[in-house]
Amino acid sequence: MKARRILAIIALLLGAVLVALAIFAATFDANRYKPEVVELVRQQTGRTLAIDGELSLSVWPRISLAMGKAALSGANGKGEAARFESGRLAVAIWPLLDRRLVIEGVALEGLGAMLGDDPASAWRIDAAALRTDRIASGEPGQLALEGRLRSADGATDLELKLESGYLADFDARTLQLRKLDAQLDGAAAGLSQLRARLGADVAVDLAGQWIDASALSIDASVPDGPRLKLSGTGRVELQPGSAVIALQGTLDDTQLKIDARAPKLAPLALNYDVAADRLDVDRLRERLAPAMKPAPQASAAPAEQPSAPEAPGPQPPATATAPGARPQAAPAIAAIETRGTLKIDRLLVSGLTLSKLAATATTGNDRIAIEPLTGQLNGGALQARLSTTAAGHRLAASLTGADAGALIRDAARRDVLDGQGTVRVDLAASGDTADALTRSLAGTASLALRDGAIKGFDLDRLMQQVRAALDGRLPVEERVKGAEQTPFSSLTASLRIAAGVARSDDLDFRANWVRAAGAGQIDLGAQSLDWLVRATVTEPTGATQDGAARRDVFARLQGLPVPIRIFGRYDDLRYRVDVKELATEAAKRELTRRLEKSIGERLGLPPSGTEGGAADPLERLKGLLRR
Repeated sequence: MKARRILAIIALLLGAVLVALAIFAATFDANRYKPEVVELVRQQTGRTLAIDGELSLSVWPRISLAMGKAALSGANGKGEAARFESGRLAVAIWPLLDRRLVIEGVALEGLGAMLGDDPASAWRIDAAALRTDRIASGEPGQLALEGRLRSADGATDLELKLESGYLADFDARTLQLRKLDAQLDGAAAGLSQLRARLGADVAVDLAGQWIDASALSIDASVPDGPRLKLSGTGRVELQPGSAVIALQGTLDDTQLKIDARAPKLAPLALNYDVAADRLDVDRLRERLAPAMKPAPQASAAPAEQPSAPEAPGPQPPATATAPGARPQAAPAIAAIETRGTLKIDRLLVSGLTLSKLAATATTGNDRIAIEPLTGQLNGGALQARLSTTAAGHRLAASLTGADAGALIRDAARRDVLDGQGTVRVDLAASGDTADALTRSLAGTASLALRDGAIKGFDLDRLMQQVRAALDGRLPVEERVKGAEQTPFSSLTASLRIAAGVARSDDLDFRANWVRAAGAGQIDLGAQSLDWLVRATVTEPTGATQDGAARRDVFARLQGLPVPIRIFGRYDDLRYRVDVKELATEAAKRELTRRLEKSIGERLGLPPSGTEGGAADPLERLKGLLRR
């Protein structure tokens, strides 16, 4: 009987507790405590919590708090750091009696969070849903997050699906994320169909202030495009704030190795080393093209075409900005302090093949610079410096001992000359399109080549045409023919470039039988040129084929500057020789020669060019009067 009474009393007490809890839950109004909760958050974090939705509380079989729409401000109450449309948090009752916190589960809908403190540059998670299993110290669980990952500038918009196992130790203040798997699908890095998968095992130690990532993996690709696969490790020191990461893997068939160190995280500073065996940028561009996002169209008035002068005169100083050109926005990386080295055994880009490429790249203060850059290009030694800012781009480079003909064929797909030597450029440009860059190009360039040939016309044959046209005084004009060429022993020229037009007045061409000097311009935007070259025959013999006829040509033209004008678009070049003035000069010289010969024969003077012979009849007469 006594035991029955005790059990009855206990049951009565439990019933009373349950009734009390039911009455408490039915009559408790959690919304009355909103101001206290808001003030507590402000005191603890300095942020503002806005609770627009209703709060509700249930206490059985677990304490469960449900909340409607709410938002948390950024630092100092500015902006918005996080928000959700609805949320629920459930806490187990019995562990609380043992002073243990066990969260039965968390569910948030319509979650949005800013990943960073600066709204202008921070990324966001939007329209997300977060769910977790039971969260208890020492007990494993599983979490899932689905939503969208977006960058502040809108260039990145990815569907995010993240799953991970977890194990927390509340006493030791540690957390392990096991087999974390994040899938990303959408637009990023200028690609509209990027698919990426990130994996890792992550250990977080809040007491030791570090985060360690092992079994780190990155697998990114686009449909029918290249695939990037990397694996490695990473570590973040939360105090004072630094990070290291080491990755190696492949980009298609390219072997990659990346080591990066961030000596500080706020603001970010980064040092890195990247090495690759062979990288074909042209092939990567081709395979990425179908997935590339269309570039925004810029509306700008077309630049006025500069006219081509008959004979170039003094030109205005070079400028890096063409009329109507708009400064372009600097890439985001330009604002971050970075310094890195790049080594590539073999790089294929824009038709060029660079070997043993080594470069040092720096960014910061809204500037990107690669200086120095060294390597081997078309058999020559390359040294270059490149930089870019919002105001424009700069390139200074020298290439010595290179095959210039192969360089032009590789870069421009045009076969215009052969020869080895040195090419130097110091160029500036601005604009956000290829056409704007070309039309704003300014600076200087020079070349000095030897033992080569100019492709497109045969100067020897042209001289024969000129000789044949002298009597009729008809101009000689033809299209440039790719199969013809004119060998040279040396070719030098310097160029002044302004508004996309390159001008020169010191072209010097030398062959075993002719010398030429020239001046003119190349309109890079219009892809046309206008050049006046004056070629002078220096030797009466030089070719063995058809010797007698060629010696006659040389004898008639020797010493006379033959004006050759080369003009037109690259794909329709022509050359023209106006022989009218030339014929007059040739007739005068022939008359002088015959007069010299006649005077010499009548006076019995030695012929010109022999021992004792004077240079011309006047000199001979002066010699005769001295006797």
